[in-house]
Amino acid sequence: MAKLDKNRLIFGVMLLVLIAVGEVVLHKVNVPAWPVFLVMVFFFLAHMDKKVAPNIIIGAIAGILCMIIARPVVATISPVTGLQLGRLLCILGVVAAIILFREMVPMVFNDYFFAYFLISGLASKAYPPRPNPIVWIAVTLVGGTILILAILGIRKIVASMARKRAIATARLRVRGY
Repeated sequence: MAKLDKNRLIFGVMLLVLIAVGEVVLHKVNVPAWPVFLVMVFFFLAHMDKKVAPNIIIGAIAGILCMIIARPVVATISPVTGLQLGRLLCILGVVAAIILFREMVPMVFNDYFFAYFLISGLASKAYPPRPNPIVWIAVTLVGGTILILAILGIRKIVASMARKRAIATARLRVRGY
């Protein structure tokens, strides 16, 4: 059976503090937290690869922008197609754009784009007063970037602590303790 990894525990505690602080701050300024924490989930799914971070942020913003554009498109075609078919055609158009342009503009047309397109569409129906996709974009850009940088910082701190513990342990072994 695997033992509890001290580094993972320290990373986890620091991450929990970061999440709690982020949630409280976003709540205090009255903006939704979901765009930021979705960035975090995708960053972890990308194995905290900082090279993927721009694709996550830019794809997310493009997905929310696409949802903004999709609403009037669906409203325009739905008198002819019906609402369900209009939505389906719009989603199919987005998927087709991702398939066609993924290789040419991978930073925009990617899985994050599609996920944020779908989730922002759902969130636009779930927020009671009035959804504000422009705020979601700002929160994604600023909050998501800060969160990614903070996670990378936590990883660096934990790695440094692990190195110091390893050096101390090696010194004790050399001395015969």
